[in-house]
Order: sequence, then C-alpha cells, then structure tokens
Amino acid sequence: MTFQLVHLIGQPPEQLADVLRAELNQENLVQSIESNNIAQASPIITSALPDLVVFFLDSLSAEGGRDAVKQVCLDIRGKMPEHRPIIVVASESGQKDERIDFFLSGADDYLTIDIEPEEFAVRLLVHLRRNVELLSDSRTRLPGLHLFSRLIQRRMNLDMAWALMMVELTNLHVYEEVYGRMPSEQILKTLAALLKSLVLPPDIVGQTDNEHFLILSTPDKAELLAQSLCKQFDEVVPNFYSERDQKRGYLISVVNENVSMRVPFVCLSIGINTSENRLHRGYQSVFNSVIEMKNLAKAAYGSNWTSERLKLTGDVKLVPQRIQRILVVEADAAMAFLLKSTLEMQGYEILVAVNEQEAQATIGETEIDMVLMDPIMQGNPEEGWGFIQWLRSNDVTRDLVVICISSLHDRDQALNAGADLYLPKPFELSSLFTWVEHFLKTKPDLVAR
Repeated sequence: MTFQLVHLIGQPPEQLADVLRAELNQENLVQSIESNNIAQASPIITSALPDLVVFFLDSLSAEGGRDAVKQVCLDIRGKMPEHRPIIVVASESGQKDERIDFFLSGADDYLTIDIEPEEFAVRLLVHLRRNVELLSDSRTRLPGLHLFSRLIQRRMNLDMAWALMMVELTNLHVYEEVYGRMPSEQILKTLAALLKSLVLPPDIVGQTDNEHFLILSTPDKAELLAQSLCKQFDEVVPNFYSERDQKRGYLISVVNENVSMRVPFVCLSIGINTSENRLHRGYQSVFNSVIEMKNLAKAAYGSNWTSERLKLTGDVKLVPQRIQRILVVEADAAMAFLLKSTLEMQGYEILVAVNEQEAQATIGETEIDMVLMDPIMQGNPEEGWGFIQWLRSNDVTRDLVVICISSLHDRDQALNAGADLYLPKPFELSSLFTWVEHFLKTKPDLVAR
C-alpha cells in the first residue's frame, strides 16, 4: 500500500532515469509510475491522483512540447482543486522567461537536468516530504484528513482493496476536565504506542484531531485489528484513574455546582468501512459511512467496533424509526403531569409510573428509551435506588438512559446506584429538555446485534 505516488512523464536521460527508479520506489513509502507522452499520462493523473508529477520537456516536443505541458498545468490547477499534485518541470534549457511562464501556468518547481541525478531525486523527495508535513498533524506528524482522502479516492479509482477505520478516544475530554492535561496526554501517548505496535506497514495511521485517528488497511485485517485495539486499550486504561474511580468503574463529571453526570472510562469507538461496499462512489461517502459506523460503536459501553460489512451482510439490523419514549417515575401527581405535558410538547411519548412496581410492569410491556425518575417512592428513597440497580442488572434495561431528579441532593448516591445524570430539584425545565435531548439524540436507529 504505497503512501506517495510520483508520475514521471516523458523520457529523462538514461542515467537520471536509473537513479529516479531506485530512489522513487521505496517499499510502502514512495512509488513511481511512468508515461511516455501527455496523451497517455492525462487519464492516469485524474485516476491515480499522484502526489507529484514530473514533466521532462525535451522528450515531449512531438505533442506540442512546452505549450502542451503548460496547458496540462493549467488543467490540473482548474480541474483538480481537491487532489492537486505538486508539478515539477524538467528541461535542459532553464531560461528565465521559460521558468517564469511555467510558474505562472501552475508549476511548483523547474529543474534543469544537468544537475547531479542524486540531487535531482532528492529535490523531488523534499517536495514529497514538505507535502506530507503541510497536510499532517503538527504535533504527531501523522497524515491528516486531506492526505487520507486522496489515498482512499486513489484506491477507489484504481479498484484496489482497502479498509478505512476511524478510531475515537471517547470521553477523553471529560477525563481531561477532571484529571488535567498531562494525564490526558499520557492516554494519547498510550494509544499512539498501541497503534505503532499493531498497525504495521504497509498499513497507514493518520490523525484528524486530538480525539480521532484514521487507519488505512485492507478488508482481511481491519476487524481483527479493531478487536486487538479495543481489547488492549481496555486492559490498560483503568491504570490512568484513581483507586477510588477504579473501584467505582466510572468517572463523576461535575457539570456545574448542581448537576453531575456519570461518565464511563475513556474507551475506543471504532468504525470500519471497506472496498467490499461497492455503493460508494467517492471518498466523501466513505468518510460519512465510517463516521456512522463509529457512532454506532460509540453507543456501546466500553471499547467497541462496528463494521459496514456487518451492515451489508445483515448482521446489523435496521430498527424502524418511532417517537422516542420516556418513562417518568414520579410519585408527585402535579410534578408528573408537568413533566408529561411539557415533554410531550418537545415531541416525546411519555409514560408515567408512581412506584417501582408500576415502572417494572411498564418496562416489561413497552420499549423505553429513557427513565426520568425521582428516587423517593412511597416516601422511601431506598426503593428508588433499588429500582435503578434493578435496571442496571437487567439485560434488557442495562443500557437505558437514567436521569435522576431529586430533592435529596445526594449526588453520589444517585450516580453510584447507576444514574447517568443527577439533576437536583428545583430545576429549570429548559435545562432538563437540553439534557434529555443530549442523551437521546445520539441513540442510534441502527443497532449492532
């Protein structure tokens, strides 16, 4: 899987050609392709999307020579804005006016072929190096989104096998809020070390931002690679938490002085898309799909991965869309009515229960997306805490979103029992609506089975 591609157009002198073939064909890093004339080269430029194009002017005179090459330079500038290659023109002449003409037409460099062949080759490699530096993350030097888009589109155009993986460090921003930047950087370094040990050439690792990485591999390796990354990361990540948080198994994020939420440990959410999916016609569609798969993986607890291949083969089932349903467990009739009426105005279907028995019966009969509850049931908060623990111990309801609204002001009790969010009474309804939307808008319509 070549990282950078150089297209040589025309015939360089024999000694220079030998050096270029040696220097520009480095395993897994650089590869060169050759075209004898412009007519042969033009369709290759648009399909192979080379990173660098070199025109040897003196051998192209039969096709209009300099004017024809200038026109190709103009065409590249006008028709390839997303994946424009570096353009180098080489000739024996090197007259100042000619050099200026080519620069104005779109050439990035003009080299005379009387320089030493080794220097000529090195100058081309410097252009490639600079191109990677400009399009890579400034801290990690990993290739960025633009480079990956070219690599994917090139493989699609040439009908080559590929697998694109997006890896998200889920919950890292919350971890950094609690523990600080330096520990957060250590988690990033740990992931980088894992990627370095598991993603081996010719596979390629890239980075789009602080929490998202890309891997370009092949369909036969992608899922096994994802499994290994998830397993090894989950084994090491608890070491980055305090003993207290390790025992709890989650982190408490204090949103403000009143609102706190339970946040799982930092984990990996990995989406996979491969060339086995023939529906995609461009890299944009591929990236949209891999983001969708990554978001599906994100819905699970802990590190997880989801593949477009599973969706294509039917292992991922489409769940018909319906109005999202919230169970309100509230003994106070006036509060229950207020919550039901206002949440229905927000577009949700609301069911109401006054105690644990009614709530369990409702859940047994109806599919629920969220539980909004006050733990004080029949004057006894222990019943409420027990109900949350029952939800978390039940395979059917284990992943339900639970928001605890309480006048007890016992944040730790609510979160330790299993609530996702603690919202003390009294609260603004607008704040409640924001949190309900926050938790439910990410609930996927596609569920990995």
